[in-house]
Amino acid sequence: MKSYSLCILVVVFTLLACACGKKWPGGISSGYPAGDNDPWLTVQAGSAEPVVKAVQRYETLRGHYPKEEADLITFMSSTPASREGILGGWHYVKDGMGFRLNLSLGWDPSLIYVGSKSSAHWAFDPGDGTPEKVIILTP
Repeated sequence: MKSYSLCILVVVFTLLACACGKKWPGGISSGYPAGDNDPWLTVQAGSAEPVVKAVQRYETLRGHYPKEEADLITFMSSTPASREGILGGWHYVKDGMGFRLNLSLGWDPSLIYVGSKSSAHWAFDPGDGTPEKVIILTP
């Protein structure tokens, strides 16, 4: 009985800690209040820097953006792959005249970097059917 009570207490404290941090065991919830200069999202955005630089190197040398994620691998720096893969959890997609990098933040939400030759911005997609929210991040 004592171990059962201790187990329940641990579960309650874990859920409370997740709720206070606005994070869920599987990542953040779709209700995360993403906003300009969000400190946590800024840290996540900083992890995209090597991928953005690789995309820019590719575009400079080839004159166009990569067609698919696999084309980027040879343009990544020689840092060893992490458990999230060579792109550090980011997923590349060519999008019209530019590209998008997507980082899953949980079951539904994601952080998105939208880039082209003339502009770039960050967006937060709650993943619940509501539109992406453009946010200002300076990693």
